[in-house]
Amino acid sequence: MYKPASVVRELRQLFAQYCLLNRQIRTHKNNAQAILVDNGVDLKKEAKTQLFGSESGLKVLKEMNVSEASRLCLRLSLEI
Repeated sequence: MYKPASVVRELRQLFAQYCLLNRQIRTHKNNAQAILVDNGVDLKKEAKTQLFGSESGLKVLKEMNVSEASRLCLRLSLEI
């Protein structure tokens, strides 16, 4: 039975982890956008960039007019 070299196996493992993390990021972003749509919030591209930014997201969230349950769900998604 063929077994790839250890370097190839390691590269495949790293790529699989990269794909998993990107899929999780997309899931959280899509969830956050769905919550915003449910609350009638229409963000422009710049505001979305700020919302999903590492430091500015929670600041933008504080200024939004959304329900408390939605605010909590958004905060948790942004923190993850």
